[in-house]
Amino acid sequence: MYLDRDYLETPEGFLFCVVGCVHPRDRVIAYLKYVPSQGGKWGRGDRRFRRMMDVYSVPQVLKNVEMLRAQFPQYVFRSRVMNIMMSAVPRRLIIRHHRPSKRLSELFVAHERDELEQDVVDFVNRLSHDSGVDRGCFGVTGSVLTGIHQASFSDIDITVYGLENTMKVKNILLREFRRGDSDIQRPQGEEGERIFQHWARNYGLSPTEVEWFARRKWNRGFFRGRAFSLLSVHDPSEVKGRYGDETYYPQGIVEGEARITDAKDSFFLPCTYSLVNVDINRAWDVEEIVSYDGFYSGIFQVGDTIRFRGKLEKMVEKRSGRESHRILIGSPEARGLDYIRPKLTGNHP
Repeated sequence: MYLDRDYLETPEGFLFCVVGCVHPRDRVIAYLKYVPSQGGKWGRGDRRFRRMMDVYSVPQVLKNVEMLRAQFPQYVFRSRVMNIMMSAVPRRLIIRHHRPSKRLSELFVAHERDELEQDVVDFVNRLSHDSGVDRGCFGVTGSVLTGIHQASFSDIDITVYGLENTMKVKNILLREFRRGDSDIQRPQGEEGERIFQHWARNYGLSPTEVEWFARRKWNRGFFRGRAFSLLSVHDPSEVKGRYGDETYYPQGIVEGEARITDAKDSFFLPCTYSLVNVDINRAWDVEEIVSYDGFYSGIFQVGDTIRFRGKLEKMVEKRSGRESHRILIGSPEARGLDYIRPKLTGNHP
């Protein structure tokens, strides 16, 4: 089974990052993250790589898809389910499947570890001990997963599997953030300011909105001064449905407001929030807002009122023929100009 944040290696040496846990039968939806490059910053020995995206963003993903379509069309297909052009790796071209949980288990028993690998092991041991979540429910992704990391500057990217485990780990991180003497800290100082400026620049946030998101962000911070991210992935037992159970038809870009009624699926990619009181002057049966941008994962809570701009899609269930609508954040059509933001009042939370 191919899970979100797994990595796939192809005959060209490309490293793709898997997106989501539901895929077509003959290919795996993923975006190109690293490519071989003689002067690349990542890698071991003579095997060097460079990133295809300095920062994850929809415009960068679209640029990657266009490059692949022009030079490596085998990694691009038009999805009849999503009705968009997207990147994916044909299963016949996968020469290695990098699994975060397997890589982490190897680090636990390794006789030698570099400084970053030791931080990964210590961080997971700490989270596991304090939360009661078994170490086998964690993984390590990113450059450490593929063994091309650089201990001097690479980050810690940890996966945790399952909703219940996610909530336990979230509570531990929030507890540590509240402590003044913990080696697990929220982004702060110069690094924090750099991150906040990135949010403002890439998501068009006001200073007040940046402050609001900074308070709600729980899965990014620093461990022993090294940046970390905690990425929630569905446990295989939680993955419901199959690719093609619903088909999505574009209905144009819309703006509006709504209230969050369920956020349990917001911790995963794509993150999903159930909605009521959707006001866009059309399609009053909008049931959810879905984002392929992890920035919005696990941020909003039940009862929050949000403002949004995104692609309205009609959803048609294959078996029943039932129709409904959703708002999609991260679509090619929006060109990076879509968003979800809190509707702030004078005494915003």
